[in-house]
Amino acid sequence: MENLRSLSIGYEKLGDILRAQENIPAARKYYELETDIFQQLAEESPTIQNRRGLSVSYERMGDICEAEGDIPEAKKYYELFLKISKQLAKESPTLENRRTLSISYGIMGSILKAEGNIPSARKYYEFALEISKQLAEESSTIENRQSLSIGYNSIGDISKAEGDLPTARKYYELDLEISKQLAEKVPSPEAWDDLAVSYYKLGILGNSVSSLQKALDIWTRLSEQYPMVAYYAQNRDFARSLLALGEN
Repeated sequence: MENLRSLSIGYEKLGDILRAQENIPAARKYYELETDIFQQLAEESPTIQNRRGLSVSYERMGDICEAEGDIPEAKKYYELFLKISKQLAKESPTLENRRTLSISYGIMGSILKAEGNIPSARKYYEFALEISKQLAEESSTIENRQSLSIGYNSIGDISKAEGDLPTARKYYELDLEISKQLAEKVPSPEAWDDLAVSYYKLGILGNSVSSLQKALDIWTRLSEQYPMVAYYAQNRDFARSLLALGEN
């Protein structure tokens, strides 16, 4: 059994390397081999460890199918991921298992949103947010506050999609508050980018020049510090274009 688990880790790493190289079909092949092993392990010995490994494999398969544009297949794997996450959180309600359940609800919300099923997407986002709130109250770690920030942002997005702009603004502002705290606490480029996105969304929602300018300032600084990351420069240029349009 340990040999199988070691083999699954090898398949996972090969899949990760190929995915990083954007060789999605080859990455999928290795992720499928990893999933086959964890299915076997979970059937032979349904321990929490083996079922958690299987759930993570299902999540990866969902991600790779989504990257290929195969939304129905991605949804199938995400539903399997959610099913096991529910079981594990019920049997062993640790912080890790409940955080994973929150993530799985959020992923299902996103896939339903991609399908255009906005009411159902909102329901899953609300499930994810409720768990994130509980976790942040129990333990105000960076990770838990990041999850809460994502939860607020997701509800803001879905409210905007529903045309409920006041509610969208409320959740974007809650997201912004946490994003500010995280950028100050852990000033990583990812945290600053999250803060820029928060400013940007509020700026677009309310036609706020000051919020868009703050997003632009952050992306300008990140693009100078990390010139090899095209994403920062692209967002900088886009925000700059929006501000220029507003001046005309």
